[in-house]
Amino acid sequence: MTNVLKNPLFDNPARDLNQMLTGFWEAAGTVYFQKSYRYFQIKHHDENILVQLRDELKCTENIRKDTSGKYILTFSQKIFLTIMESISGNLRDPKKLVTFNNIVKKTNTLFGTDFSLQKHIVKGVPHPSWLSAYESTGKTFLDVSMHKKTEWFDTWFCGFYSGDGHVTIYSDKTKVKWKSRVQLTQKERAPLQKIQSHYQRGRIYFTREKKSFKHELQFNTHADKLFFLNEVIYPFGHCLDDTLKNHQVFAKTFNAVHAPLKVFFPETLRQGPLLPWFVTGITDADGCFHARLVKRGNQTQLVMFFSIGQKDELHFKQKCVCFFGGGSFSKDVFHVSGKENLRSVVQHFDTYPLQSWKRKSYLLWRQVWEAYCAGEHRTEEGFKRLAVLCKKINKHTDSEAFLS
Repeated sequence: MTNVLKNPLFDNPARDLNQMLTGFWEAAGTVYFQKSYRYFQIKHHDENILVQLRDELKCTENIRKDTSGKYILTFSQKIFLTIMESISGNLRDPKKLVTFNNIVKKTNTLFGTDFSLQKHIVKGVPHPSWLSAYESTGKTFLDVSMHKKTEWFDTWFCGFYSGDGHVTIYSDKTKVKWKSRVQLTQKERAPLQKIQSHYQRGRIYFTREKKSFKHELQFNTHADKLFFLNEVIYPFGHCLDDTLKNHQVFAKTFNAVHAPLKVFFPETLRQGPLLPWFVTGITDADGCFHARLVKRGNQTQLVMFFSIGQKDELHFKQKCVCFFGGGSFSKDVFHVSGKENLRSVVQHFDTYPLQSWKRKSYLLWRQVWEAYCAGEHRTEEGFKRLAVLCKKINKHTDSEAFLS
């Protein structure tokens, strides 16, 4: 008999076999139901682990190596039913939960069993046996409940998402397969990388449309979608009417077609004043710092303003007026101008700095504002210096933002 080296996964006397099976199943378990044959298997890069798992289950199932180099432990119907019973109620991955419930329905039909559907994913710190088995396959487990809350970043993200993010859910004409997505679209890659790095979720794509280009940070897995919608955005609430309405429609459809997975959204807008980091976030997405010098004869005029573009959204723009202590708005934009009125804008962004390339535009714009307050634009030397600064504002020259 071949000597098998014991693995720490199986050496721990406090191990829980059910939790271990669930970890293996969620990371690398597969079930196929075909007319002529059906099989149930777990893949792993380490044959030794599968041999020991087989011993734990007291069976003599077949282990083979596939073309990718991984080992496959294939179970008989009897052992498969034992595994189904063992992992029921322990699942943590939303995508695997949906798959599991589909398997339960087929299993009950084909084999006359009475397994129950699992109604929700398990939250909380994973059992050590579950985590060890899951991560032994080479995957990294991201538990929504283990997300370390960084309040300022979550709030900034919600503002940025309100400006440049959207949700969508669609299907083919027969509505057999539904697809959904949470997505942020930006010309600049840097803030999307910042979000991806902070949350360790999502994929960034680069696309071209005619002569323009854009970057998209997409959250396509159920785990990522539920994380952002339920754990980040929902606790904060939405300040934009249109965003709230879109998400309510999305949640209603998603909950109907992906049960037992559930997206939560508030019924009404968040009450109270805007949060500072939210304002910074939505400015990173839709804000603009403008400065322009005009010379007519012997007179020099400096036109300066700060704006946030939002079509309609009356409720949000009314809150902006209160937040900055002034300003005006039209159907499409909130607008602050005037030397003294802009002081509150400067105070805000000095305290709650922008997280995208717009920070560079802001710092240039701030220099112009300081010179404006000092009256430098009225002198010939000051006019020339400010003319150079004004041309640099809103000019994106940071190549690091375009790295693929």
